[in-house]
Amino acid sequence: MSADRTEVLARLAAEPSTFDYEGEKNFFNEAVSQVHPYEWLDDDMRLWIPGFPESLEDKLILDIGAGEALQGILLCERYSPKHFVALELVPQRLFAASKRANELDALSVLAGDAYRTPFADATFDVVIGNGALHHMPEPEKVAHEVRRVLRPGGVFFGREPNFHNPAIRRRVLRSGDVSPNEWAVYPEEIKRSFGAEGFDVTIRLFWRRFPWVRGKHFAVSQAIEARLPGGSSS
Repeated sequence: MSADRTEVLARLAAEPSTFDYEGEKNFFNEAVSQVHPYEWLDDDMRLWIPGFPESLEDKLILDIGAGEALQGILLCERYSPKHFVALELVPQRLFAASKRANELDALSVLAGDAYRTPFADATFDVVIGNGALHHMPEPEKVAHEVRRVLRPGGVFFGREPNFHNPAIRRRVLRSGDVSPNEWAVYPEEIKRSFGAEGFDVTIRLFWRRFPWVRGKHFAVSQAIEARLPGGSSS
């Protein structure tokens, strides 16, 4: 085992550290000059967002750790969210998406911090995060901010790697392909962090290619639904 891999494994086995802002920006430092293919997300999002796309229709939606904002582009092109805000820490990743946002009235892209978003309390009906939480140490801070910006009855939909699967752990920890903030976020940690903020949390394990495979050590992904009491976002 290489020294680099040993260091990464040791870091990810420990308790999450604070977020390394400069490290994250340096890791994702290349400007995204074109919108990458996103049509496949239509089928993919059905696997981890219950009732998709109807559950997002006419909703105010915030996407944290939005990357290239591909989910927002897809939703605003094909469906009818009230408004979709793609929030991404690294501005370069939103370069191509910002041009599409000029063409899509329902889409906004914004460079910002998921730990400290610029939105007022109780702004959104839905918050989503596709592979965002395992790039965000201190998940309790993320859960707190998600709760703050959600309206009563609001819901967080998330999708994360299933780190109970040893093959997934190895793939995520590949040397040279690990940002300084990646860590192994397990269902138990997600339930604890969001549950402490008053969410009712359900986590379902799945494998996109073979949906019938759901075993703890075989499934590839976690589908997260964390819902606040009160109101209705369905």
